[in-house]
Amino acid sequence: MKVAKIIGFGLGLGLVMLSLFLVIPGIPAIATNPNATLLVDCEDVNTTCFDGPGTSWTVGDNWNHGVPDSTKIAVIPADDDGDEHFDVVIPGSTTAYCKTLTIEDEGDDRSTLFLTGGSTLVLGDGGTLTSTLDGQFDLSVHPGDPGTLKINGVHTIQGNGGVIALNKGSVIEEYTDGDDKLILKATSTCSSQSCSMTLHGDGYIKVNFDNRAYVVADDHIRLENRAKTGTDDGWRIVNDAGTFTVSTQITGASAWYVDSDSALNEIDLIEEAGCVLSTGPVTLYAGVLSCECGTTFCTSGKLTWKSVQAGGGTTEPRIRATPRLR
Repeated sequence: MKVAKIIGFGLGLGLVMLSLFLVIPGIPAIATNPNATLLVDCEDVNTTCFDGPGTSWTVGDNWNHGVPDSTKIAVIPADDDGDEHFDVVIPGSTTAYCKTLTIEDEGDDRSTLFLTGGSTLVLGDGGTLTSTLDGQFDLSVHPGDPGTLKINGVHTIQGNGGVIALNKGSVIEEYTDGDDKLILKATSTCSSQSCSMTLHGDGYIKVNFDNRAYVVADDHIRLENRAKTGTDDGWRIVNDAGTFTVSTQITGASAWYVDSDSALNEIDLIEEAGCVLSTGPVTLYAGVLSCECGTTFCTSGKLTWKSVQAGGGTTEPRIRATPRLR
């Protein structure tokens, strides 16, 4: 009978709890840059800034230099002094392009880009580029088909408090092949979620992916297709009865953290496909780590497997290995 392999080294109880939207207790916050101001010149013909009067990405009059394409930087500005921000929509069945993307957040003004059902944004021009997202990027906010973000080249999305929300089974995938890669990171050295980047929700991460920020399964995140990695600045967090489904190889020093909000929290390695070869810490406070037949979950980091008080009771974190049925 063939079963999953579960290996943990350095058992201990030394890890501390974090909450989805709070600084990690016990780790001093590192000073970060204030909210970024616009660092690109909106008068440059290779940069186009959204300035209304409508909300559609595809209407030329909404941009100072026309609708973005793969040669242009697209900027969705925010101005706290002017009490100005924009909610920009890429309509359904549209494929939009930009070389890089900047979404600003300043004071109480936070700009947002929405992909509607069936729309696609191709980010990049095939080279090595960086986009800055301090505001919000929501994939598929209307009923219908999921939205899609396609990564063209090696593309870093960095931010200070920026959020990418996957909705309704939306997808982040490669534009061409396995050389396309997404890197997610904070704008500056940062030890908390509030000043880093967060990707969360309900959707699929199919692109080659390097996580140096916060990927949060507060619904259902599927890690598929290309291999994933991440540095020790990265977190993979499960809470709010969420699930990480793993059907590819995951490596690197990013931490795995199953919070104490729900017994339904789950990390699920799919039969004969899921493989985690981690060097980072793994914390199981609730829910289940499920290893189906033919999978491996291995870490050389610290494993904390511990019941804690939550919701008036005590959690019962579990590790489950499923044998092959003959």
